[in-house]
Amino acid sequence: MSRHSPHTPRRLPPPVLAVLFLLSPAPADPQGGGNWFALTRMRPVNDLVVTPGGVWAATDGGVLHFDRTAAGYSRYTRLDGLADGRITTAAADDSGDLWFGSSSGEISRYRGAGPRFDPPLTTFSDLSLSDLLPVGDRLYVGSDAGISVLLTDVLRVQESYWQLGRFSRSAAVTALVEHAGLLVAGTAEGVAWADLAAENLQNPDSWLNEGETGPVRALLSAGGDLLALADDGIWRWEEGSWRRELAPRGLRVLGGGGESVLAATGNVVYERRGIDTWSAVESLDAPPRAIAGGADEAWVGTTAGLRSLGGAPLPDPGDPPAAAFHDLATGPEGDLWAAVVPNDREGWPIGVAHLGPSGWRVHGEVSGLPSNLAVCLEVTEEGGV
Repeated sequence: MSRHSPHTPRRLPPPVLAVLFLLSPAPADPQGGGNWFALTRMRPVNDLVVTPGGVWAATDGGVLHFDRTAAGYSRYTRLDGLADGRITTAAADDSGDLWFGSSSGEISRYRGAGPRFDPPLTTFSDLSLSDLLPVGDRLYVGSDAGISVLLTDVLRVQESYWQLGRFSRSAAVTALVEHAGLLVAGTAEGVAWADLAAENLQNPDSWLNEGETGPVRALLSAGGDLLALADDGIWRWEEGSWRRELAPRGLRVLGGGGESVLAATGNVVYERRGIDTWSAVESLDAPPRAIAGGADEAWVGTTAGLRSLGGAPLPDPGDPPAAAFHDLATGPEGDLWAAVVPNDREGWPIGVAHLGPSGWRVHGEVSGLPSNLAVCLEVTEEGGV
């Protein structure tokens, strides 16, 4: 019986080896000599992009792609060319290329025609990226320092907008969207917008502002409407001004596509049926971080991973059971054993994890381990642990 109370958080003894992704020789080819694969935990999901071929999830462990036809996953990490392990934002342009922003401020482009990743773009490595918006041959990059315009054909910054109207210089930009020829930015101080055809968007006077919304979390242009999710609810763009929408309380994420508008609280997804009209459509078992898609097919990214709204449960993506490891050992058949913890500092110990041909399996107190707090292990030549 464990000596640790199930009601008291445990601080794990050092040293703890924290890994957002672990590199290990591929068990299927133990003599590959440089054939490596990444073992990353593709959760939580921070952003979603829906494409004709499937859905792409930006996660704390890289990029996860679910192919709807094959009903299977592809996983992309730094081994595949990503700039960083933690991907915070994603977008698709008209050519079919995908853009991913990382926690390090670097940007990766995935060329669907390749398919391959270009070398990471380090231009914004000193910034905290919040959103990416492709418009024609330009990529608008939202960050904690404003908006920058990247020319995608030459990968050069054309210009930057440090002050949006009367808002503070370099006010943090939290979201970007294009709507009816307007470039709309959500910021920590409210909403700012400007005509994309204006002669000089570097001039603060080219921008208009609405500060009554307060800090903006997300923006959406769908079904002919422009909506902003702020800390106190949904705001609607109507006849050149922002008006408060009658919407459920406690909304955390806003998304959709086409004619569909979706939003979610911590445990319920709502669909907008019309102005000031919202209906609950599905419950969630984990807090949402992103939502995308339309009425026929919608996806939610949560702290527990990717899920489909209204569809069949998705197959297991094969994630490691944790994102940090006390110790690692390989078995005689090329399998992997790990003493794992939920995170790199605090959390509930869960025992020992084994990666074999059928995937991950966790062994803990319920399966005979003396304690879930496993800090080291060794595998014998016969396969004993």
